[in-house]
Amino acid sequence: MEYNISPRSIDYDLKKRYQQADADAQQIAQRLRMISEDDLRVSDIYDGVKEIVRIKYFLDHDDMITDYFNGLGEISIARALGVDRSAVVGIDLEAKCNGTSSVMTKKILLIIFINRELGIEIDPHTAAEITNISQLATAIFVSLLENF
Repeated sequence: MEYNISPRSIDYDLKKRYQQADADAQQIAQRLRMISEDDLRVSDIYDGVKEIVRIKYFLDHDDMITDYFNGLGEISIARALGVDRSAVVGIDLEAKCNGTSSVMTKKILLIIFINRELGIEIDPHTAAEITNISQLATAIFVSLLENF
């Protein structure tokens, strides 16, 4: 399974893919951070966040068939496991802390990454209510405006 990286069995090719994805996503975040208050538009943030999601979820452009994190997470996990998306839909993969699914964990980690890279803080309650890229872009827009 693609996600099993441990000190005893490091997949160096996979580790390199994660590092490259982080670097690529960080470049996009840096461009978003550099937008001036006068030029700040939700549509530009949306486009940047959509690309960050695509990169961080290891998706192709053709995979971006939905705006919703659940759907994109399912596609990402299906690809990682080498199964059809229908095999993932509705399954709570590897339930973690308080029953959080792998799909939800992906969204949480994405928001943590965005908070860190953009120097903002989307509060946990707001983050929990976000279900799609459009809502995340709006939350980022509001947070960035508060920082000006």
